[in-house]
Parts: sequence; C-alpha cells; structure tokens
Amino acid sequence: MGTTNKDSSQYFDGPPQEGWELADIEEKDRCFIRYYQDRQGNLHHTAVPKKGSYEPYRIELSSRRDGMEFASVIHKKTWKPHPFMLR
Repeated sequence: MGTTNKDSSQYFDGPPQEGWELADIEEKDRCFIRYYQDRQGNLHHTAVPKKGSYEPYRIELSSRRDGMEFASVIHKKTWKPHPFMLR
C-alpha cells in the first residue's frame, strides 16, 4: 500500500465515508488499525477489534499401569476440570 504519515491521522468511529480509500492496515495485539485517505489526501484511522481465539482449556493425557490412557480437560489457569467432566 502507499506511504502514509500515520502520526497526523485523525481517529473516526463507524464506517468510512464515501470516497475514502483504504491506505494501510496495521496489526496490533488486540485490534487492527485501518488507515483511510480522503479525497483531499488527509488520513483517518479506526480500530477494529480482533475476534477472540483464546482457548482456556487444555487436554491432559494420563496412563495407568495396565496400559490404558485417559484424557481430562483442565482449565489452564485454575486447573479445575471442565464442567462437562463433573457429571
């Protein structure tokens, strides 16, 4: 995409206005920053949040002496089993 002076851009909320062209997309930890250029050449930016993809549970495998393996679903931070494991 083209060269942009991101320090002089103005924040806007909502959809871009008619006639604005997408100039650049910058990826941050939790959102995408989209830079638009209007007809006069001024820059505007907005933040679009990323969709969450964090999975709080993990699967742990355990084996017994007789060779059987079992799986348990455990919360990563609290170490508690998943609610469906408590039935």
